[in-house]
Amino acid sequence: MGYMADRAYDEAIRQEYEANANWDNQFDSITNNLRSKPKNSTMQEVNVTKVQRAPHNDWSSKDGQKFYAFDVFIEGDSVSHQYSAKSEHDPKITTGQQTVVITPSSGNYPPKIKPAAKPKFGGGGKSGDPKSFAASYAKDIAVACINSGIAKSTKQVDALIEHFYQNFLGKIQ
Repeated sequence: MGYMADRAYDEAIRQEYEANANWDNQFDSITNNLRSKPKNSTMQEVNVTKVQRAPHNDWSSKDGQKFYAFDVFIEGDSVSHQYSAKSEHDPKITTGQQTVVITPSSGNYPPKIKPAAKPKFGGGGKSGDPKSFAASYAKDIAVACINSGIAKSTKQVDALIEHFYQNFLGKIQ
């Protein structure tokens, strides 16, 4: 679905729910928040040249879980990337060629790195199927709208699911 079709679909949903004046503002808020999320993390195949402990950067979560910090060095990159693991002796990132997700530095924080998630099997369709991902994300948004009171009828829930399913499917494919 192209940009114009997205806009036409948005407009059709707005017209369908004109009776509920508050719906327009809530729908705009949801879609604008989704569109404004930064998408600066990238998945890359890299050659990790060195992984070393960085104990001065260890930290604990609010529930007391300790995280151990590591500096990860990538071939061709002059700065280290920070990685946190729950185990001091078993980091998931090791030297050699691997696929990782890199998030650039922001403010006082160094660039971050983490292993790319491996596909999980089971539930909802074959792994990696764009329709499965789109349906899952659309369902998550619909549940959030129901829980927050934004979607009050099955028609609104159906419209939300269909809109976001098509939107996500178009972006994935």
